[in-house]
Amino acid sequence: RPLDLDDCDWWFRTTFAAPFDRFAGPCRLGFDGLATLAEVWLNGEALLTTDNMFRSYVVDVSSLLEAENELT
Repeated sequence: RPLDLDDCDWWFRTTFAAPFDRFAGPCRLGFDGLATLAEVWLNGEALLTTDNMFRSYVVDVSSLLEAENELT
């Protein structure tokens, strides 16, 4: 019996270090090809909610960056 993948929530989580020069200017994260309905969180803060898989998104994260970061 096939699994209905749309019937479940799926999570992706990764960590990354901030760029060395993060205070030199704005830092942005770009997203392409997110699922139609998606929520993006950076360090526990809601960053983006999407409802269109055909869009690209660019978000300024300068004020949210830490030395080590978690993107969910």
